[in-house]
Amino acid sequence: DLYSAVVGGINNKALGLSGFIGGGDTNIVCCTYSALGGGQYGCIKSHFSGVGGGYCNHVCGSYGFIGAGCCNCITDTSFTNASIFGADITALSGHTLHTNRLWLSADDAGCGIPNADPKVQGMIYRDGTALHVSCGP
Repeated sequence: DLYSAVVGGINNKALGLSGFIGGGDTNIVCCTYSALGGGQYGCIKSHFSGVGGGYCNHVCGSYGFIGAGCCNCITDTSFTNASIFGADITALSGHTLHTNRLWLSADDAGCGIPNADPKVQGMIYRDGTALHVSCGP
């Protein structure tokens, strides 16, 4: 369709305005300004969304993103701004990062989790070995 591109692979379809598929097999992008890097059986049916790659990943919520992995789904169209990193995950909410496991750095060199309340609502900080969530100023 208009301004859409499929760069490589087989059985790929980029439909809608400015859709993009980099490569892979049997992928489809059918909404405006969405991109799928590669992989197999990926599908984007929402605007301004992306899939990095992987196998059988599907995005239906606008501004959604799946990094890679396999069998990940953002199927509820009301789950805008949802992101998935991992495998076998179905998004449970919009504006949320979904992952199988999460590792956070706890170093003391200023690059890890703050060791005092940063006074920013929702930000994680630690006090010794306990994790807390800041309530803000």
